[in-house]
Parts: sequence; C-alpha cells; structure tokens
Amino acid sequence: LIISTIIISFVIWIRFRDKRPVSGIISVILWDFVLVITLINLLGIKVGPIGLVTLIGILGFAINNNILLATNVFQERERSFEDRIKMSLKVSLLMELFIVLVVVPLYLLVDLPVIREFSSIWLLIVLSDSYSYLFLNIPIYKYFEAKRQQ
Repeated sequence: LIISTIIISFVIWIRFRDKRPVSGIISVILWDFVLVITLINLLGIKVGPIGLVTLIGILGFAINNNILLATNVFQERERSFEDRIKMSLKVSLLMELFIVLVVVPLYLLVDLPVIREFSSIWLLIVLSDSYSYLFLNIPIYKYFEAKRQQ
C-alpha cells in the first residue's frame, strides 16, 4: 500500500505538475485508509485474505474519484469553482451509488463469510471515500482556489 501510494503520487505529480492535487489526493487516500480500518475495528469485522485484498480497493476508488475532481478543479478554469465541483460530484456519486447497489444486495442475499467480508468492507470504503471527498478534498481545493484568486 505504501509503495503503491508513492508510485501513484509520482504519476499524479507528472500528470498535473503541481503539488496541490497530489497533496489533496494523497491526504484523502491516507484518511480513507485510516477511517476504513477504524470502522472495521469498531464494527468488529473479521478481516481475512479477501478483506486485505479488498482494502487495496481504497487506492483505486479514491484515486479515480479524486483525479476526476482534481482534473475538473485545476484544468477546467473557464467554469466557476461550484460548477467544476458539481460536474465531478455527478460522476463520483453515481459510481458510489452503483457500488452500494451491488454490495448491499450481495451482503444480504449471499450467506457466505467471504462475500459478507468483501461487501461490508467495500461499503465502508464507499462511505469513507464519500465522506472524505465531500468534507476533506473539496474544502482543500476550495482553499487552493481562494489562494489562487488572491
């Protein structure tokens, strides 16, 4: 996870050539990981090999959502900041809704411990990333936008 995060940070930096998107994306990935691990411990979810593999999904999921947000915020300058955020939210929330619509019925309909572990961890990843996206990443980018306008 650490090695992947370092490599991803480098690739994001090459893509944007700016430390602001990298700092926003990496902070959200780390926060997502801490939040999901905390929720797993609080809920007493047993994590086996499938759970560890599922946790790697944080990287892909958070990176996808946050690169979309960073691209819109830092490269779509002809629109207002609010419009850029709305554009990103539509795509990200739709993807998150799709995952919830898959993992909740999976959890409820398939009575296998491996499937329950997989689907419950994915649900925590989606909830964590949605929270981080709305209450951590957007405020970070709003701060950067305010600094840029000064």
